[in-house]
This record gives sequence, C-alpha cells and structure tokens, in this order.
Amino acid sequence: YRVADLHTEIVRSAPGFRALPPVGSIRAAREALAAERVDLLLADQYLPDGCGVDLIRAVDADSLLITADRSPQTTRLALARGALSVVYKPFAAKDLTARLAQYARHRRILDGAADMDQDLLDKALRALAAPRSAETVENATLARLLEILRGSGEGLTASRLADAAGVSRPTAQRHLAAAAQAGSVRVELKYGSTGRPEHVYRV
Repeated sequence: YRVADLHTEIVRSAPGFRALPPVGSIRAAREALAAERVDLLLADQYLPDGCGVDLIRAVDADSLLITADRSPQTTRLALARGALSVVYKPFAAKDLTARLAQYARHRRILDGAADMDQDLLDKALRALAAPRSAETVENATLARLLEILRGSGEGLTASRLADAAGVSRPTAQRHLAAAAQAGSVRVELKYGSTGRPEHVYRV
C-alpha cells in the first residue's frame, strides 16, 4: 500500500493528471473502473486475486503494466493483451513522470485528429517511445570507445577512435580525457613527422 500511495502521488503531481485512490485487488479495481471513466490504468502484475495482465485485458482503458517480472513471456503477454508499455520495478519517480508525459503527448495527438492516417498513427506511437537519457547516451559512447581500444591491441589516437566509433573528434577526446582521469585508460605522447605530439590512448 505504501508503494501504491507513492505512485499515486507521482501521478497527482504530473501536469494534467488526476489520480483515483489506489486499490489493492482486481476486484476493487473493477469496481472503481465501473464507477468512473478512467483514461489510463496502472496495473501491478502481482495482485492478491490475480494478475495485472488479466485486468488489462478486461478493461476498456489505456494501460501500463508495472512489474518486477522481467521475463519476456510476461512482457509479450502484457503487450498482446493491450498494455501500451511495461514499467519495470524498481524505477525512480522521474521515470514514471516521463512515462506519463509521453502518454499525454500520445493522447493529444490522437484526440486532436479529425481522421487518422498512417503518418499520424506512427507519430502517436513514437510519442510513447522512451527517449534515451543524456547520461545513457554518454555512457554508451564511452563504452564503445573502450571496446574499440580493447579490441585494437595497440594505442590509438582520438582521431582514429572517433572514426572507428562514428563520433566527432572533440566528443571522443572529451570522453577519453574523463576516462584517463578516472584511470580507465592510459595516455602517452607520440611525436609525428610534424613535430606536434599526439595523445595515444591505451586500455
């Protein structure tokens, strides 16, 4: 119940959303859904009298499944029964807030349309897609640079690493400088024919 109350507060604090009091069973959820029209259902997978995917299938509302079950079977079943997406526990409040904002964009696109066409539908579906955070992109870039370094078996310059990773030279240099400061890579100076030294990076 404490976790349900936390989720309720997150929904209440999201712009444009109003949360009904949380309920703890499928039976109570069905009673609440019968009493008031609901746009979006947040259903936990494990409830005392059944599974969230069964509730999702039985209601006429958009839904998100919230679960710690990361099995592909449960995910596929949730999507097949009508869930817009699955939110895996544990998650931060900002993650659920971001999902709600995506759903609001999705609904604005659908509700503002006089007639649907394929481009509009694709736009509405893209609105539900979770964007990669800036931190995730940064970590992925550094991981790619380190992977190339490990595979090369030799020291590489920032220019060569940037070309291999498909990123700009300044981006590669920024990540490599941070990795060197953290001790993940070693930096050496290499003097070329022009006399200007180049930084060579090794794992």
